[in-house]
Amino acid sequence: MGFAAALPLAAGLGLLGFVEPCSVGSHLLFIRHLERLPRRMQAVQTLLFTLSRAALMAGLGVLAALIGSAFMGLQHGLWALLGSLYAGVGLLYLGGRAPWLLARVNRFLPRLSGTPGSLGLAFSST
Repeated sequence: MGFAAALPLAAGLGLLGFVEPCSVGSHLLFIRHLERLPRRMQAVQTLLFTLSRAALMAGLGVLAALIGSAFMGLQHGLWALLGSLYAGVGLLYLGGRAPWLLARVNRFLPRLSGTPGSLGLAFSST
């Protein structure tokens, strides 16, 4: 996907921030503020609020996309590293070396016996 296509997509996804639950409170405060204004000012203030909120959310979406693209090389490197690690563990398992691997891993992990769901139980050789 090219930058020209990604930019509107990022802005559009940023606009989804309008429906986030966190903003409901601020919208209620804004509506409360509007109640004491004349009808014409309500329309002007609503338009201003909507446009500024849309610009902020779209800008945040674009900013998130730009920051994410800056880390793309790192992400690809980590995918390759983890993929190689998974393949190595799979080869050790297929070669019957799983007990050897578990013994090495258990030596480096702290013993967490008695803690349900801990890494110590996940890698225990018993």
